[in-house]
Amino acid sequence: MTAAPRAGSLVAVVVLALALPACDSGGADGSCASDSACDPGSSCVSGACAPGERCGATVCDPALVCDGASTCVASPYDQDFELVLVGAQSSPPGRLSASLTLGRDTVLTAGPTPPVLSGVASWNAHADVHVAAWEPFTVVLTDTLTQELIRETLPRVPYALLATGELTLEGPASSLTLRAYPAATAPECFADDECAPSQHCAANLACVAGEPCGASPCATGEICGAGACVASPYDAAYTLTLVSATMASGNWDSGFDTSLPPDPRVTVFLDGDQLLVGPEVENTHNPTWSGVSATATFGPYTPVRVLLEDVDVQGSDVAVDTTYPRLPYELVRDGTFTVSSSSGSVTLTLAPAASR
Repeated sequence: MTAAPRAGSLVAVVVLALALPACDSGGADGSCASDSACDPGSSCVSGACAPGERCGATVCDPALVCDGASTCVASPYDQDFELVLVGAQSSPPGRLSASLTLGRDTVLTAGPTPPVLSGVASWNAHADVHVAAWEPFTVVLTDTLTQELIRETLPRVPYALLATGELTLEGPASSLTLRAYPAATAPECFADDECAPSQHCAANLACVAGEPCGASPCATGEICGAGACVASPYDAAYTLTLVSATMASGNWDSGFDTSLPPDPRVTVFLDGDQLLVGPEVENTHNPTWSGVSATATFGPYTPVRVLLEDVDVQGSDVAVDTTYPRLPYELVRDGTFTVSSSSGSVTLTLAPAASR
């Protein structure tokens, strides 16, 4: 069904009126009986196609476009924009999905919303695209459980969206909101994960200092530890020690004697570099190590990877391969931590490095 645009919350939008005229095949000599026989951006004038789109009773200069009503204005087209699927609503509630297509390419998708059916979607799904003067534009909102709620197909991106920055399309019991930013004015971020780890995406859609943590960012010098802002214990020297591991029962040595237990080995990497290795222990599901440790300074945004594998001649089988964006806070706080997966686990301890 076709949705009627309405004013958005950011800027009031101009009511869109880009209706496609009736079909007209035109003549072989370039003659025409109506605008539909001419290419997009041209109009039928005195029986011939001429550059310039029709705008009410006027044909615009070729350098101008119609504002969707009756005024020829400067063209916002043929430049780069950031298009955003902001969100949607439906009644009754449903699992909402949306897509935006330019020409033949789907440039944006969002959803579906989670199974908890609230009837409200907040996406801020966005993409940098070049918006041509004439390129078919289609927006679809779907309730994935039942039906298509909104489908808007136009010969180009709506002028109202580019000129005002926001457009809301409405169906009988649903709505879908879009935004558009010229490339030079596009926000720096829409979500925290688009900023540096030590920053969050503020209300003005800019990355600012303060690690995200629940509803409020942390202050300078704090990190988000176990769901709360705490003084950062990082950028300090610690001694990391490998204690033990477990490997799940089952066939670890396919192609060989499958009755033999695995041969576990643990490697810990700091920022991609090998930090410590727990050497291979043969024929056990529960290896332990003694004296396997390393001292290093762990930064608050230095990734740590823990790898547990069964060492085989023809290639190792992985039981645990987990990367953390930093040394787990629980390990720093408690001094011990177990990295677990469905196939095994690795237990580590940590202590402040002895001062010299």
